[in-house]
Amino acid sequence: MKRRRFTIMDKQTKQISVIIPVYNSEATVKRCLDSVAAQTFKSYEVVIVDDGSTDGSARIIDSFCKSNAGFRCIKTENRGVSAARNTGIEAAEGDYIAFVDSDDSIRPDMLEKMYAAAVKTGADITACRYAFNEIKDKGSGRISLIGRESMIHEMMLPKHDAASFIFNRLYKRAFIEDKHIRFNEKISVSEDLLFNTECVLHGSRNAFLDSVLYCYIINENGTMFSKGFNRKKLSANDAYDIMFGYRLSEKEMRFTKTACSLYNVMLYRQCIRYRADISESELDNVRSHLLIGERFIFREHAPLKYRLGFIALKYFPWVFRIV
Repeated sequence: MKRRRFTIMDKQTKQISVIIPVYNSEATVKRCLDSVAAQTFKSYEVVIVDDGSTDGSARIIDSFCKSNAGFRCIKTENRGVSAARNTGIEAAEGDYIAFVDSDDSIRPDMLEKMYAAAVKTGADITACRYAFNEIKDKGSGRISLIGRESMIHEMMLPKHDAASFIFNRLYKRAFIEDKHIRFNEKISVSEDLLFNTECVLHGSRNAFLDSVLYCYIINENGTMFSKGFNRKKLSANDAYDIMFGYRLSEKEMRFTKTACSLYNVMLYRQCIRYRADISESELDNVRSHLLIGERFIFREHAPLKYRLGFIALKYFPWVFRIV
């Protein structure tokens, strides 16, 4: 049987809206856009949101949009990635929404495979695997349905390279609009985890595609993967506080509290080791979030270094000032 290809890109047949927020990404945005334009699936639109870039990003985007049908750019003042994604959601016209970061790339068959999995399962949220920096393992291609608790477990304490990111997911736009789910623009870190948790709680069906389709390029100068302390990382605890107010099952709350403690092992260590310029009350807030999942941290799977770090930070935090 001949493999089906989706070849029409017009207003009546858009199945997917790909949202790409861009801020000062002139060194990487062309590579990102090329990977999206090379998709085997053709029934999609691309909404680029230029979040007030001050480098050459706008020139590259404008040139690309002129020569590639279905690509359009919305220019805004600089308000942050969450606001840019929300702008993209408001402008999206497709049946499904996908997010791509401007310094990453996707496999040519990502949209085709994700759409096929979403349609086959009827899922509101379809997740796939991702790789850091280079895709080596393509995965089995197996499609499976995942219950709500299992999806939240994977988001909080990932085992299968699905994690809490938004870029390796395809969302049915109807339920996002119906429930008016948006990114919290006050949160700089873990805004994707908060968004995904809301989506899972409001969606009715989740699917997982065991294929590595997204390539995440680690930027050590960025907020999340920077080795030193960055004040924006403190906002992740605001995201956890919001999630603690959701109607989570006992297991889901356990997963969330454990994830919170694990995150704050890293954050508290950085605050102390790099002698962060934060107030005592802010440091106390980090420490209190470190202890939130104390009852569970040794029951859930977690790297040994985090478990040892938890013990050290709880009882001997001064050690991190001299190592």
